[in-house]
Amino acid sequence: MKNALDLPILLKEMAPEMGYVFSKGDLAHLFGNRDNTTLDARMRKMISSGYLKRAMRGYFYTEGAALEDMALKIYPEGYLSLGTALCYHQMIGTSPRWLCHMMTTRPKGKVIKTDIGTISMSSHQAEQHFGIINVNGRRYANKEKALIDACYFYLRGKNFHLTSTATSIFRHWIRNAWKSIYHAIKTRNSSASLEG
Repeated sequence: MKNALDLPILLKEMAPEMGYVFSKGDLAHLFGNRDNTTLDARMRKMISSGYLKRAMRGYFYTEGAALEDMALKIYPEGYLSLGTALCYHQMIGTSPRWLCHMMTTRPKGKVIKTDIGTISMSSHQAEQHFGIINVNGRRYANKEKALIDACYFYLRGKNFHLTSTATSIFRHWIRNAWKSIYHAIKTRNSSASLEG
């Protein structure tokens, strides 16, 4: 068990290596606690002192944490997509820094609100997890996959909280995509009727 006075220093030293985000298990290992009661008391003390903040049950963060790292720590099987990935790939102007979009296979969408922003989780089938790239330890949808995900959820009424310019660009893309799809289907059907 580590000395309680050394815990803030230890936390600050380990934070960059952990992406400034810790699970309860990470903190138990870091603090050298095997007893849940002692660990909970130490975590409450660290939270009340301002060294640690609670993201959600079982997950905590320190100053310097990014929403993207927090989302990937909480949902390691997921990837960053929708407005977050479109913004990363510079396909839209900006996405609010206070909002992070995450794709996962867990059932039902969920929203996690923290002091630094909101993580919006959307879910789909595991076979739709493709087109993922790793950038500095973060899993992002590639350009094409980000656009596919965005179109899929936009057409189902999902709001991305994009800037007005980004929203108009996105709507333009969708209109053009549907025109292309309609034209391809119409051409295919015309060819099939001529052959038949």
